[in-house]
Amino acid sequence: MKNEQQILKAETNGPHLYIVGSPLHLLCAIEAKLTLGDKSTVDLFVLYTLCAKNNKQLDKLLLEYAHLWGHITSIKMRSNHSIISSISYLCSLVFKVKKLTKYELVFLSDPRVEVFQVLLSMLKYRELVITDDGLATINIYKYFCEKNIIFKESNNQSLSKYLIYKAINIKFIEPEKISFFSFLTLEDNKNIYHLYKCDFNHIKNLFQEKATTIESRDSHYFIGQKLVDVNLVTETKYLQLINDYINENINGNTLHYIPHRGESKSILSQLSANEQIKIVDVNVPIELFFLQESIQPSSLASFYSTALITLSLFLKCPQIKVIKLKKKDLLIPEYYSVIQDICNVIFKYLPPTYENK
Repeated sequence: MKNEQQILKAETNGPHLYIVGSPLHLLCAIEAKLTLGDKSTVDLFVLYTLCAKNNKQLDKLLLEYAHLWGHITSIKMRSNHSIISSISYLCSLVFKVKKLTKYELVFLSDPRVEVFQVLLSMLKYRELVITDDGLATINIYKYFCEKNIIFKESNNQSLSKYLIYKAINIKFIEPEKISFFSFLTLEDNKNIYHLYKCDFNHIKNLFQEKATTIESRDSHYFIGQKLVDVNLVTETKYLQLINDYINENINGNTLHYIPHRGESKSILSQLSANEQIKIVDVNVPIELFFLQESIQPSSLASFYSTALITLSLFLKCPQIKVIKLKKKDLLIPEYYSVIQDICNVIFKYLPPTYENK
């Protein structure tokens, strides 16, 4: 079968399961559910992370779109990784999965997450559809196209984990049919069953319905990333890059900084000390923030966030800028080629309108 980006469709009216762990995952699940319509039974499995902001945004979306789901099952990611904790956690997961049934389609964002792998190993389904997980989607897609496998980490288990999985009869079996549902333009590959296009038509319609109330403002927004928290750059370098951007682009105006959900308080404290920076605490996914606030900003910027791509689908923002990191900026220079690949993907949708000097 030739793989072409097409409208999401189901070959039968069998039940569907959506597995999510972040606000973007849930937005993609909502989009997929509304695209498929109401012909099938729909279940939702939610993995709450250790990030309070992540979970708060998930809960807000779940409340607003509660009518879309049949049965909702949830579990929270554990912080204790001892053997006893692992056994208890997996037993709890097994108990919850027993309530789930056979599915035609299973939608999942990142099959590299251990909880998701275990969950998949206990389900019966016809087709696995991988939804967007920001820039991670690119790595997942490339890895699958090269290796034709999804369970990347399952072959590197510790002995204790192997024995636990063996005891409760968990077997990692590769799905027979794997598809992608993405807002990115993915290329044809023989290993992929279907390429479905996620156009975010639901959110586009929300913006169109509210078009007369959305106000164009001389306001500048910056989408933060966890570059310091993941030890990609130093805190000093991160602050310098943003200050350089302000000095060269903002012309004395205020920069509204939208933090990543996982950014540390330390970096936000340093940023807020700058009188030109205003930290904006959002309680919804960034794709819905400007709709909620009825704002049409005059500029958007970030380093290499795919939110720049998704927001360009909804906003008529005159300037969307990408700050390219240089090799000398990085604590891990070997990561530079990965960043270049990511930026090249973003530049397919957005021109490289700004580079730090």
